[in-house]
Amino acid sequence: MKIKSVIIASMMFLMVLLVSCQSTKNMEKATSDIEVKILGTTDLHSMVTDSLVSYVKEEREKNKNLLMVDAGDFFDMKSDEMEEWFTGQKLVRIKDGMPEYKKIAEPREGEVPLAKEMAKLKYDAVTFGNHEFISNDKQSLDKLVSDFENNNIPLVSANIYKQSGEKYVKPYIMKSVKTDKGDVKVGILGLTINEVGEGSESKNFEEDKKARELGEQEDYKGKLYANDLVEDAKKWVKVMEKEKPDIIIATVHSGEEPKNPKNPGNRVKELATTVDGIDAIVAGHTHEKIEQHTYKNNSGEEVIVTQPGPHADSVSEINFKLDKKNGKWEIKDKSSKLNLIDKDVNIIATADLHSHFSDKLTTSLLKERNNLIEPVVVDAGDFLDPQTDEMTKWYKEWKNIRDNNTGKPIGKCPMVKSMSQGRYDAVVFGNHEFVSEKDEFWSDKRLVDAVIKDFEQVNIPVVSANIYEQSGENYVKPYIIKDLKTKEGNLKVGVLGLTIKEVGKGLKNVNLQEQFQYKDKLYANDLVEEAKKWVKVMEKEKPDIIVAVVHSGEEPKNPKHPGNRVKELATTVDGIDAIVASHTHEKIDEHDYKNKAGDKVIVTQPGEHGKYYSKITFKVNKEKGSWVINDKSSKTVAVE
Repeated sequence: MKIKSVIIASMMFLMVLLVSCQSTKNMEKATSDIEVKILGTTDLHSMVTDSLVSYVKEEREKNKNLLMVDAGDFFDMKSDEMEEWFTGQKLVRIKDGMPEYKKIAEPREGEVPLAKEMAKLKYDAVTFGNHEFISNDKQSLDKLVSDFENNNIPLVSANIYKQSGEKYVKPYIMKSVKTDKGDVKVGILGLTINEVGEGSESKNFEEDKKARELGEQEDYKGKLYANDLVEDAKKWVKVMEKEKPDIIIATVHSGEEPKNPKNPGNRVKELATTVDGIDAIVAGHTHEKIEQHTYKNNSGEEVIVTQPGPHADSVSEINFKLDKKNGKWEIKDKSSKLNLIDKDVNIIATADLHSHFSDKLTTSLLKERNNLIEPVVVDAGDFLDPQTDEMTKWYKEWKNIRDNNTGKPIGKCPMVKSMSQGRYDAVVFGNHEFVSEKDEFWSDKRLVDAVIKDFEQVNIPVVSANIYEQSGENYVKPYIIKDLKTKEGNLKVGVLGLTIKEVGKGLKNVNLQEQFQYKDKLYANDLVEEAKKWVKVMEKEKPDIIVAVVHSGEEPKNPKHPGNRVKELATTVDGIDAIVASHTHEKIDEHDYKNKAGDKVIVTQPGEHGKYYSKITFKVNKEKGSWVINDKSSKTVAVE
């Protein structure tokens, strides 16, 4: 019995030992897994947006060993800085509708601004696209390469050669990613489409292909040429493998082959399926978005292809999971996805202009339109006043018509002409549109009607939801819905106009309907109550953003004048995302409130006389078919 007990006890001990060893082995296996992450962009065309820089900065804070690559077509003049560098001129003002430029340098003088912008992203490798060639000659391309090198941006394109047969830039680089289990070596191979030129006149596909080749371009003939990117990939991967990388990434300015190709040079499927040794490809050129396409190469190994969208629209994220066995890293899993970069939707607002509208303000407003998504430009009222010579002359003409009851139509309002040059999307009535600052120039409905008509003729709607005719009809539009075009479809911005009820002077009989010239003609309802009503109406049209443009200010501690209701509006009316305030001539970058639903409402106010404007920025993205506001902020911007 004792022997049997000893045998059973020994067997149990061995079983426990085996289970313990297996558990330890599994734990070691689990803990030995590490991840390597690579971010990729392409087809930036000079659009290094603040949203892209913020996104990459946040990712680098989370992962110190993150790698970043670009697949070409980064060079272009779509940004303001690059346009000024290309032309050597800066837009300084718009006078009588005509732009005036100031020479600030010789065209393309000094370091290319894009180098500094892209340096913010700390790229590990950047590949040439066709735009780097067609937007330069050989001399200016050399300068571009030098500027990028001076900003620590490595350029890699394995199949681009000098006429002598030397490499023009590095074919690849090796990066060492540090982990607590040892370093992982990542090789990054650059490849560029050979067919960099614009389309030729030839209708024959092969002739067109030949005419587009780098070595056939006038600026590069006898200076640079490109080899076949697939054949060079086979050559250079073998060279890279001698350095024993654990991962090989190809950044390729070429896209996947379409079913019916109109343009030559897209070879990514061929590259993925015929070149052994590449683990993942970041594609470009076609402006398509590819989260992940998976292919098998000649050895039966999986190759993943991803392509981020153009213009800093999205970033490809490639993730590798590796396990170390016998001192060597093995890729256990790999995947890629697209991370959409927030799009900036801007509301640009002026207020309390009082007839002051400078050429510089026009220029500033037009420059704000230089974004991928056009801003919505609005004014929060008190744009009329006899404070300039031109407007005083116009008011005198009105006074003569009014006093003599001539019935003659008043001439075009100079302020409307000025504001039309600023390309406003909507303006809101202020109290000065109804009651002039100078008593001798008192207005009546005839003058206001004429101003509305002038705005209509230049396609600028006047919106004020709480102003009514005696019949109960809205005097002007209560709101507008502006459709903004994006690559993901239109985004709707609702602009609700609201006007202070107390338009008159003094503390008694200040309401619109109490003014003798508007009695039994116009009246104003409570702006907060009207906001509740009209926001519900607007929501039926499903706007993605609602901005209230309000001729009313924040409530002061010791009010001298009635009608400032903006805090109340922000905290009691659900559905409004941001408010442009006015009337009090304050300058407010951003004040934050919460409405009844607990949602954040931001308030900004641009000050007076066009010295500043407010800029509200909504960071949005499309998720499951709907636009989502991820962040919002506002600031005032000085007019230069």
